[in-house]
Amino acid sequence: MYIDSHCHFDFTEFDHDRETIWRAAMDAGIRGLIIPGVSPDQWARAEKVALDCTGCHYAVGIHPWHLEAFDTDNFSKNALNSNKDLMGEGSRLNAVLPSLYSHAKNSLCVAIGECGLDSTIDLDLELQVRYLDEHLAIAQELNMPIILHCVKAHNTLLECLKKHNFTMSNFHGVLHGFSGSAELALSYWRRGIALGIGGTITYSRAAKTRRTIVELPQDAFLLETDAPDMPLQGKQGQRNEPLSILAVAECVARLRKEPITQIARYALDNTQRVFDLRHL
Repeated sequence: MYIDSHCHFDFTEFDHDRETIWRAAMDAGIRGLIIPGVSPDQWARAEKVALDCTGCHYAVGIHPWHLEAFDTDNFSKNALNSNKDLMGEGSRLNAVLPSLYSHAKNSLCVAIGECGLDSTIDLDLELQVRYLDEHLAIAQELNMPIILHCVKAHNTLLECLKKHNFTMSNFHGVLHGFSGSAELALSYWRRGIALGIGGTITYSRAAKTRRTIVELPQDAFLLETDAPDMPLQGKQGQRNEPLSILAVAECVARLRKEPITQIARYALDNTQRVFDLRHL
């Protein structure tokens, strides 16, 4: 049995056959998935898909790629230089907090995020950090796990987790789409952050990440698809689907030289623990 820990199942790419895709996934042993939040105008759609598809859950957050469209005023240099409070009266973030807290009370909402840092986009990293800090604080306030996105900003993200006192013994979450060294992976794990393993490891060129998979403790990783993105090797340009979780698990099993049933058990237990989904 599997839970896809990161799947954008609410995206329009699935609008014409979502029910069929999900029925096939359940028949194959996929008992649930988690739809990340990317922007406030998407949260209600994610909730609806979670309601319509048995076993699906969702999260609420603002992806760094959506921050500029969310509140352009907060991204002016004047705002940065004046140290404008993102939570201040009249700010867009403050305006959507009632919606975020309302969703967080929904039993189908199981995390805060997807949020994080991306140094490859044309958006000031300091501003991204300030939004990330708000997400981390909210996750701590509500005692909910965090779903993290990070591209070429790992040292900064780890500093943010340290600042908010994330450790193995308290707050939990997942860094989705992990690729990198064992040292980096263990740095997150020691901060209570599991590693989301997806289609990247099916590519032979991802040698460092494939070596890392072998070294990870059994309680340090979750499985994900990031569908409709992150296709498997050999399926570039095609829509990714929840069923791809099976191929990801098989690849992990080959790399670790462990039975597929054991990998499935590890990943299921870890996902249920991180997101409190023991009922699935």
